Amino acid sequence: MTYVILKAPIQLHRGCPLNWRVSPDSIERVSFVRHAERFIGLLDPRGRKPGVYVDPTRLIVEHDKTEMHVWTEDISLADTYPSPLAAELVPAGGVLYDSLFLRELPYPIELYPDDMVQEIINDGGEISQAMVRAVVLDVKTGSPIYHMICDGHLTIRTHGVTDKTYVTRGNVYKLYHDEPLVFASDAEEAAFWGRVGVHRRPKKVPMRA
Repeated sequence: MTYVILKAPIQLHRGCPLNWRVSPDSIERVSFVRHAERFIGLLDPRGRKPGVYVDPTRLIVEHDKTEMHVWTEDISLADTYPSPLAAELVPAGGVLYDSLFLRELPYPIELYPDDMVQEIINDGGEISQAMVRAVVLDVKTGSPIYHMICDGHLTIRTHGVTDKTYVTRGNVYKLYHDEPLVFASDAEEAAFWGRVGVHRRPKKVPMRA
């Protein structure tokens, strides 16, 4: 998987003075605390690896000894007003500031789209089988939420792999872990590379099932 991780064009430090446009006719002085954050998961359209990134649309600032979220478009550097800070957060080439990787996700992603999941569901040994359709991240906690297809119905689960789970990995998992991909046909391969978030062909020639 090819990832995009770029350094920020502007380095803001805690306590940096900023101007906050409260309204068209009102400007308040605030100080920078930290960048707001966002969670990026699997198959990101821009090729970013899963993790925690800067959210370029918001900042956390201190105003009257209170921390608060503000929109970046309403903030400017104190010595360059009225130029909005948002205009400074797009470096040459147009790559957005949210390509700044901060750290790994707080909760690991254990299942990937196209994985087949079998689980023992009762003491009698009955087994259920489902396919992972999509994986999304909780916007507040970053914990993965798995969308599964079971018997033609969509189900949602928040737990990943347990001691009663057997997983047959699909090509998305293999792509992220640099394993050979397996396709049943040329059409299946073409459909895979046409999916949003799939960015690089593997180094090895794909195997045919």
